[in-house]
Amino acid sequence: MLGMETDRREKRKGFSISAAEVFKARLKHKDRFATTATDIPGVSARHEPAVEVSLARKTAARLLGLAEGLRRVKAATEAAKKQKGDDEKELKGILKEHEGLTGIQSEAHNLKLNAVPTVEYDLDLLRVSLGARFPTFVDESIVVTIDPGATANARGRWTESRVRGLFTAAFGHRGVSEDRVREGIQIKTEYTVHRDELEKAVARDEVTLVEGAVTIGRDYTIGVVPLHGNQPSEPEI
Repeated sequence: MLGMETDRREKRKGFSISAAEVFKARLKHKDRFATTATDIPGVSARHEPAVEVSLARKTAARLLGLAEGLRRVKAATEAAKKQKGDDEKELKGILKEHEGLTGIQSEAHNLKLNAVPTVEYDLDLLRVSLGARFPTFVDESIVVTIDPGATANARGRWTESRVRGLFTAAFGHRGVSEDRVREGIQIKTEYTVHRDELEKAVARDEVTLVEGAVTIGRDYTIGVVPLHGNQPSEPEI
């Protein structure tokens, strides 16, 4: 047991000073963190106010180089994200103009664009369509969320262990008013449709869908992958 406890302490090991010392020093410092000049003009190390830090010129230069690299990556990522959004918007416009189109592929470019149309379900109409077979194609889960503070009673706040042991008993019997129960306990039903099984059943005429029960193509999930093996350099069109 002593060995296991030592292992746990080693895994938790962080600063040599306590968290309380770190927090107190931060609170006293105007900018939360302190700065100390390095041997490079205009370059300072940022550090915890409770700890003195001295960086060798080589270390400071390396740290600065890494920071510049991360800045470039961040700028490129943000630009790429914007470009991706613009491209996907234009792509979805083309897809909606050509019903049934789901992408494009090229041997020369070794790429395949998949644009999978989304499938949306009207659960009320799906229930009408499937009747007694609804549970075969749709999983139904009731999710309960409890605010421990809002449902507190004379015994204190509810904990997970208390909920597990006492949830079957009515909260009203434990001194919690109906209004507080309504406020503190959220109940919702989540549904998961077994898409593949439903599609096969419809295709085989085992199930007839009421109009509007399933809608296809309001949006698309888009991805680009190599058509064969690894991606080569892009050839000219």
